[in-house]
Amino acid sequence: MKTVTILGMAASRLSCTFDGEVWGVNNGYRQARQQNGYLTKLFLAHQQVIDGAGDLNFDWNEINETGAEIISIHQIDELKRLVRYPLKEITEAFGTDYFSDTICYMLAYAIYHKYQRIYMYGVDMKTTGEYWAEKGGVEYWIGFARGKGIDVITQDESELLKTITGKPYGFEMTVEDIDPEGRIKFIDGKLVMEVQDE
Repeated sequence: MKTVTILGMAASRLSCTFDGEVWGVNNGYRQARQQNGYLTKLFLAHQQVIDGAGDLNFDWNEINETGAEIISIHQIDELKRLVRYPLKEITEAFGTDYFSDTICYMLAYAIYHKYQRIYMYGVDMKTTGEYWAEKGGVEYWIGFARGKGIDVITQDESELLKTITGKPYGFEMTVEDIDPEGRIKFIDGKLVMEVQDE
């Protein structure tokens, strides 16, 4: 069975056993190395990025030293083993360009290349910021894969494929579950949602 592990950078990455093909994301190669693991492919959806301290986020020399094949949606001349992501081909094959983060590109790539089983470690999507906004795209591609008969295995620690309560909608829910910011109010017997200016 053609199998791949997609390795994100969140906590459940620590359970990865590094068997067979392992694909990492961004600077996740550093975490893989700390776990005495390896990557066969490293996916990048960014060119150079400046981090919060004003430093360059990516060290191209260090990435070259991983020995992994680099799959990027951008041409980055500093990278030696770079292969351009087949964005046009995948978009045309699947009829969508819905990629909310790099993990989406990885899932679509695995589907396109006819992998039959995808393990996901470190793709926990637990924060309410960036990951919360990207979660829907990752779940879309998991559903797309499963619809094609591909076995996709997520980790128990992950929030993927789970509702906010962990239960199907309508079971043991409170108003706080669906409105954690307290915007829903009853005014004069009517349900009203407060809208905040951006």
